[in-house]
Amino acid sequence: MLLLLPIGCGPTDPPLTQAPPAEAVAPAPAATPARAVRPVFDVPALARLNIDQLRTALGPVAGPDTEPTAAERKEGIVEWAKQFKHDTTTLRVSYDVNTRQVIDFFITSAHGRATNYGPWLQLAHISPQDPRWSIEPFAMPGRPGVYLGVRVAPK
Repeated sequence: MLLLLPIGCGPTDPPLTQAPPAEAVAPAPAATPARAVRPVFDVPALARLNIDQLRTALGPVAGPDTEPTAAERKEGIVEWAKQFKHDTTTLRVSYDVNTRQVIDFFITSAHGRATNYGPWLQLAHISPQDPRWSIEPFAMPGRPGVYLGVRVAPK
């Protein structure tokens, strides 16, 4: 009796449960440490100041240095903002026009867009894990994951 086995009819790929040979697996790339960004604005220290003290500490306002008019205040305007610049970084400070207390900070840069808002927090001297702060990244409309800046407010 002659037993014939067909050649080439068996499975040619290893079973799915078998791991590929070690040489076929590329090693994971080494993580590169994030570049440290030096703070430009010490937001935790600035948050203790009112807008007038903050203006003294930061110097001239970038752009128009206005206050709401009597008519605007009569219409109910209670929040106003001023911007300060240092190199390519802009800090927008919102405050209560009646109490002069700071409400929040918005930090951005001349670069305008980023996929990681962490460096803006570093520029503001804020840790993303600091429970004292409400951190709200501002995404570009229609482009989730692309940020224009980050808003931080004391809790």
